[in-house]
Amino acid sequence: FALVLVALNLPDGSGLELGGWLRREVRALDGVPILVFGDAWDEARARDACKEAGLQGYLAKPLSIGRLLGIIRELTQQGGAEAPEAERPLPFRGQELMAPPLDLDRLADIADGDRQLIVEIGSLYLATATRYLEDMRRNLGTEAELRRLAHALKGASRNVGAERVAELAATAEEQGVDEAGLVRLERQLDEVRQFFEETLGSAGENEPAG
Repeated sequence: FALVLVALNLPDGSGLELGGWLRREVRALDGVPILVFGDAWDEARARDACKEAGLQGYLAKPLSIGRLLGIIRELTQQGGAEAPEAERPLPFRGQELMAPPLDLDRLADIADGDRQLIVEIGSLYLATATRYLEDMRRNLGTEAELRRLAHALKGASRNVGAERVAELAATAEEQGVDEAGLVRLERQLDEVRQFFEETLGSAGENEPAG
């Protein structure tokens, strides 16, 4: 197996208990990521329980194909062929690593499944978000303008499913942002760009919106 997915609520018991038993008792699964999935309202409780049981994370429904592919890519590409690595406990991945940096299903919904339109919308977002970050860098130390730009970046990112960028932008809007925070935003947008280009090809040369 490369990855094990267990439902939180099983017909005859708890997925958390089953996942914990698999981790403790099934030696063939040493080094194999085990994830539990279930409803969003169970997330806080289940994430803590997954961590305690040595599982690699909790996935809140709905689970899109884009998210699931990102999860599989993240977790199955970490391990190597060396036996000692498989004998050590896998790190708890946490919900922040349970989705790709860009939700392609969200883009597909916006574009009604039109691949060319998906590429155009994604490219336009990347160009626009890049402009916002460049403006934020020019305005470091200007609190009101930084908050305005962070708000705009948050909205644009949530519209296309770039949730990690949106979360960092929301923090910048609420708490302000310094050089280190801006670097985190820039790195996260780079991850979105890399994922987008690897999945759909070159992001193109679209001009920023607005």
